[in-house]
Amino acid sequence: MLTGYWYDEEADFVPDEKMRDFIESGDKPVILALGAMSFEDKSEKEKLDMFVNAFKKTECRAIIQGFQKTMQDYVLPENMMACGSLPHRWLFGQGKFVIHHCGFGTSAATLVYGIPSIPVPHVLDQMGFATQLNGVNVATKPLKAKDLSEETIIARINEMNEGYDKMKKNAKMISEKIKTEGGVVEAVRLINELTT
Repeated sequence: MLTGYWYDEEADFVPDEKMRDFIESGDKPVILALGAMSFEDKSEKEKLDMFVNAFKKTECRAIIQGFQKTMQDYVLPENMMACGSLPHRWLFGQGKFVIHHCGFGTSAATLVYGIPSIPVPHVLDQMGFATQLNGVNVATKPLKAKDLSEETIIARINEMNEGYDKMKKNAKMISEKIKTEGGVVEAVRLINELTT
């Protein structure tokens, strides 16, 4: 039996002063959150360069999560900031849209917290989630990891900007529906019903 999404109502998160100042200093940023795909064993400067250059050319502010090895000696432009692990509830609430690998957790978080996506699927079920997000018009067409380039990233950012209002509206509507389902509460009720 399906009960709805299960997710934590995470405690209020207080960002550090540097992050708070960045958030407050301009338009909502793009969130680049490639999850485990960007917590790399070796530097991936070429991949990060693609995103940074695409953000520059499309005049996007950005928060970049991951790429820890690469970021050790990487200088970002002033309108971009690196971050480590932050709660999705808070981070996604600060962004205009998320670029992510479309794993189950991140895909669910974009729906729960009502933010549009540019999916960059890498492996296995990620393409399926990416296709579903695009199908309900909360995401651009998927950009497969093997097709990543500065030009393809720019094309997806332009696609996002052109359809943003509709995608944001749909994401917000789905978020509101998820929050009325009470997935965890309903699951607990059913378990109690079966065990008592």
